Amino acid sequence: MSTTLGRLLGLIILTVVAAAVAVWVTVSGWTRTMPETGEGAGRVLPKLPVSVMQIEPESIEITDVYSGMIRPFERFSLGFEIAGRMEELGSSAAGKPLDEGDRVAEGQLLAELDSRVHAARVREIEAQWTSARAQLKDTKARLEQAQSNMRRAEELRDRTVKAITDTEYQEYVTALVTAQAQSEQAAAMLEQIEAQHVTAKKNLQDTKLLSPVSGVICKRQVNAGESVSPHQIVMEIIQVDSVLLVLGVPEAYVGEIAVGQRVHVELLARNRLGRERPKTEGSVYRVAEAADQTSGLFEVEILLSNAGGRWRPGLIALGRIVIDRVEGFRVPMSCAVFRDEETFLFTVDEQGTARRLAVSGWIEQGGEMILADLPPQRRTVVKQGQHRLVEGRQVEFVQSDEQRPAELASPPPVRAAAQLIGSKGQTER
Repeated sequence: MSTTLGRLLGLIILTVVAAAVAVWVTVSGWTRTMPETGEGAGRVLPKLPVSVMQIEPESIEITDVYSGMIRPFERFSLGFEIAGRMEELGSSAAGKPLDEGDRVAEGQLLAELDSRVHAARVREIEAQWTSARAQLKDTKARLEQAQSNMRRAEELRDRTVKAITDTEYQEYVTALVTAQAQSEQAAAMLEQIEAQHVTAKKNLQDTKLLSPVSGVICKRQVNAGESVSPHQIVMEIIQVDSVLLVLGVPEAYVGEIAVGQRVHVELLARNRLGRERPKTEGSVYRVAEAADQTSGLFEVEILLSNAGGRWRPGLIALGRIVIDRVEGFRVPMSCAVFRDEETFLFTVDEQGTARRLAVSGWIEQGGEMILADLPPQRRTVVKQGQHRLVEGRQVEFVQSDEQRPAELASPPPVRAAAQLIGSKGQTER
């Protein structure tokens, strides 16, 4: 009974003390915010410690920020024009068969089909072509002879005393017509064989698959010994010496973007140590004429140089498109105070008095507000302590958190496992 009464008395004492502390804090708050007129007139409030920064005019880039994916500059799906059996793959710089990830040069051999049948066909047609040329030459000679005989027969027929009969004259005419037909037939045969020769040589050339550009093999879909069909995809090559960052831009802002505008690009990911990935500069390469049917956004392609191979297709990056450059003032958003649907800053005048400055028409960019104008006497902006200020309050300058030297925090004491187990056991008891 006495124990319970003692606990109850202790709780009552703690409640009274807590209430007294709350009243003291409230009264202190009222005292700090008391006006300088009326009952509180004449009371001197202590100076509030604040840190400030000096804002100067500068040339500022206005950027629109979008995220997107790195894509290869161009992608090529390659296959053979003819069917056949894969004889062998081309060789990489290390002398091994080409595989995914290998770099290839323009004109390099990627793969080759069995070409024996096509080579034999070329030799066969070349022999026919030689024979047809000889036959055409012979028929042309006979045609020239028939034409010469015909001219002589006409001269003999035109004389007053005919030196040639009608039967003989008709024989010359028949010989000429026959020679002309044979010559035309030989010429047509030679033309046909020449066309077959072109086709056969083309088929022989098509047994070799050459790279149309310099790039990297991203897919290899056949192996040596396999049969392939015409136009079956054998390899895919991507150009990565230059890459494209493809951004999705809403229709409300796509009108501000034009080909050639500068773009600051950085990867979103961080490495294991939390360090930022490389940054680079690019330019707007293409702006889509129509919105994507799925996303409703306009694709904007940013051209990036990738000589070092750091910007790999598939990476997610951030593109800051420079849409304008203005002369203005850059103020951290953390300096702004938002009260009663109003945005304002606190500045300090030469007498060390806080003055409230309402702001409107500012641009938010990268954690900063861009102001078009800031009066010269209002450029000492409070960056820490502004949330406790009121108009006309006297301040004193102190260093900001980033200006103070970092303090080395001592590591917490290490407790032995036996001590932890022992303390746990005592608690359980």
